Amino acid sequence: MKHLKKYKIFESNKEHYHDLMMVLNDLFDDWGISSHSTELFGDDSDIPEHKFWAFINNDGNSMTNDVDLTDSVKSIIIYNIPAENEDRFWDDLMSYKKQIEGITGKTFQVEKSEVNNFFSDYILRLI
Repeated sequence: MKHLKKYKIFESNKEHYHDLMMVLNDLFDDWGISSHSTELFGDDSDIPEHKFWAFINNDGNSMTNDVDLTDSVKSIIIYNIPAENEDRFWDDLMSYKKQIEGITGKTFQVEKSEVNNFFSDYILRLI
């Protein structure tokens, strides 16, 4: 029987996620992705359509752009990449994979979540 390597999300690695965000600063600048501020999420009229990123706390419900305001980070999420740019964005994001893994010493994992036919969100994790 083949042994499968089970990955565990590194639970208290604020410094690793800070490093991840620092590596991605150029990508954020190139794509016009701003940091999270005071966006509100509610009904469809409250959902912001601009591109932004945020640290997500391990509780999965809290987001911030200041890693020091959270106990531990679960992921970084990038919101609202237009559907017509998904392939180009994916390629640009993946071009940082080797650098991210070299700096953080962790495996870089990305999950794409289609919001609707117009936008997708990207969940970035270090495991």
